[in-house]
Amino acid sequence: MFVPGYISQWRGDNHRIFDRAAYNWYVLNTNRMFEITTAYNGYQDMFFFDNPADSRDGGARMRLNLDLEDITEMADSPHGSESVTLDVFPNNDDTQTTTELTLQKAAIAYFCERDDDTCWLTYIDMGWEKQRVLVDETGIALWLMMFA
Repeated sequence: MFVPGYISQWRGDNHRIFDRAAYNWYVLNTNRMFEITTAYNGYQDMFFFDNPADSRDGGARMRLNLDLEDITEMADSPHGSESVTLDVFPNNDDTQTTTELTLQKAAIAYFCERDDDTCWLTYIDMGWEKQRVLVDETGIALWLMMFA
């Protein structure tokens, strides 16, 4: 259900690239990937939607450094429980004490590693509302939590 990789392009949506310009390490929810094709350099081009259930979300073309077999294998991997509880910083302020947030894994769009021991997580709240929160975990630790 979740695929880690480096994004080399996320066309037209620079607001999704945090902290660095490109080649950020992301973990993407495969339930938001559509029209996956192989680019000339072996990277996968696809449309990615933050909220595929919202007709106002037109999606954005992205390029991911994985091959189609890896994406398919990860998409078909069991992901344990349907929800995950995370420690998030109120108001995305990492100087505050964390609070717990429980999410359905299917609601998570993606998360992006930061340079410290935190990562940005984007999810859809109550069906339509896009939220970004700062999680008190590294991206790798959060990715491993998705399979628990």
